[in-house]
Amino acid sequence: MNRTIIERVPRIEGVLKVVQSDYGLDKSLFLESGRSRHLEKSLVGKYPLEAVQATQMLSESAGMAHALASVAALENYLQLDPTPAALQIRQILLQLSTLRAHILHFYWELLPDYLNQDHITVSGNLSYFQRYDFHPNEKGEGDLSKEVGSAILEHIPKAARAIGFIQQSIALLAGKFPVAMNFIPGGITNFEVDRALLMKIIRNLQQTKPFIEEIWPSDVKSLVQDLPETVVVPVKKVNLISFGSLSSGKKEGAERFYSNGVLIDNKLEPINELLITESLNHTFFLPPSHRDSQNQNNVDYSKEGARTWIRGARYDAEPMLAGALSRMMVTHFGGSNLEISDLVGRVIDDLGLSESSPNCSASRLLAEVFEGRLFVKSTLELLLDFERNQPLNRQTAFDFSASGTGTGLVESPGGALLHQVFMNDNRITQYRIVSSTNWNFSTVDTNGKRGIIESELNASLEKQVLSVRQISRIIHSYHAQIQDGTR
Repeated sequence: MNRTIIERVPRIEGVLKVVQSDYGLDKSLFLESGRSRHLEKSLVGKYPLEAVQATQMLSESAGMAHALASVAALENYLQLDPTPAALQIRQILLQLSTLRAHILHFYWELLPDYLNQDHITVSGNLSYFQRYDFHPNEKGEGDLSKEVGSAILEHIPKAARAIGFIQQSIALLAGKFPVAMNFIPGGITNFEVDRALLMKIIRNLQQTKPFIEEIWPSDVKSLVQDLPETVVVPVKKVNLISFGSLSSGKKEGAERFYSNGVLIDNKLEPINELLITESLNHTFFLPPSHRDSQNQNNVDYSKEGARTWIRGARYDAEPMLAGALSRMMVTHFGGSNLEISDLVGRVIDDLGLSESSPNCSASRLLAEVFEGRLFVKSTLELLLDFERNQPLNRQTAFDFSASGTGTGLVESPGGALLHQVFMNDNRITQYRIVSSTNWNFSTVDTNGKRGIIESELNASLEKQVLSVRQISRIIHSYHAQIQDGTR
């Protein structure tokens, strides 16, 4: 017998349902998603540049990453390298959008799960949550102490102010927010990067720097110290995936924060795109061999066992964890960035974790904080070093007439994001997206392997009956852009 535990998880992008299956003594939790927009299918037959704009609509938090992955796929098909100036602008935009997503994640998506009416009574900052479907309950088990919760809530106005400055900076460079209007293969277009624009963004970041470097890290540490359960590791060993950093566009080589690679059974390997597959088990999608050759319909709403639109991303048939923690751990094992290795080492030691089992709510939140610090520093350096006389694009006509494919790999706020485009005669013949949601929020595959979040939910369920709030806390500890996983 199946029974719904949570009809719709609040404060996430898209629709996610949590269902419990009870068969005698056997109990398990699984995730269901809302309807798909069928974006991949709708792009078939379209002019390739339309994909850059259309895919951004899948997520407000990850929209910039979708734009970059899409344009990178087109560049891979065209064999066209973007200019150094364009690479710098893209790096800045990805870092700023990731920074915004992390701040939003902690203060507006995760924090409300640990608050109650007492906290709101003291701080009086409920108005900042009005659009995020938050209605505080009475004091419950696992809530923050009144002192810590109230202290963090006092910083909500500063968090909102920081997000405002970041969004304005993104809009100045991308032409709009949350959608980037000026990405084209080979570069960017539609505006001129003058000194006044650069100085405006620098001033914005200087305004947010104290919050990013001091207040936000302090709030995360306070939450972790007040809630020992955030350091519990429900699933002892997980596989990790990272697509690495974009090139910074600097002349002295391509400085990258993060390494590209997969960590399976504590062994680091380079990414092999051919090993990235998607399980259709329990999804409404049909396997290619069962599709209607006449109308190419790839969906069956009455498919036996179907319950979700989130396809299960797998690497060499293995579930993977994607996100800031994965980026840092892969880089740590790769030894390519000593500053990140030092940060990872300190987090693991301070939390009492091991390198082979680092995944818990606290480590994921702290990884996002440290990433935020790195990104604001890097963004300021890129802005200060930017040479305004460099060309922003290749000023070349695009030839999409040849039959071929292209792949773009980008680290979105939630983790590894892949776009793959197939083209012929100036039109898209097939489009494929694998997002962090497909890695983290996937259900059980044909081999009986679950995505990391379902694994964590069921590992916790084995130890105790989970309340709605406990389930919500687990889900909100990850970036949940469900819509971009259903396409």
